[in-house]
Amino acid sequence: SEHEITLISADGETNHAVLYKRTKDTPSDVSESERQSKEEWRSAGNIGTNGISMRGWYQLQGGGEHFFTHEEEIDGQKVPLVLYGFGANNLTDYVYYPSEDLANQQSDAKYDDINYKF
Repeated sequence: SEHEITLISADGETNHAVLYKRTKDTPSDVSESERQSKEEWRSAGNIGTNGISMRGWYQLQGGGEHFFTHEEEIDGQKVPLVLYGFGANNLTDYVYYPSEDLANQQSDAKYDDINYKF
């Protein structure tokens, strides 16, 4: 939706994130029940014009996650991709394709204009 992301892993595990823009500093003294009540909430912000970063709502340290939209030419066609990464940098851990068939066809592909972590 407009401010929610649902990720479904290959084994069927679902992770849901609701994105908000933080307008106040992250408090350090939050109860465990308050943390659990906001477990799906993420503090989100833009990275340039085609990316978004997100961290846990009460996360004080460590890297977060980021998504970028990207376009590649595959077999003469422009294909929209989503690049996903985690950690304290903007490197790509996973490339998501618009279909499972295309993902399988491109499983070993590496594109020169993507900064991969591995």
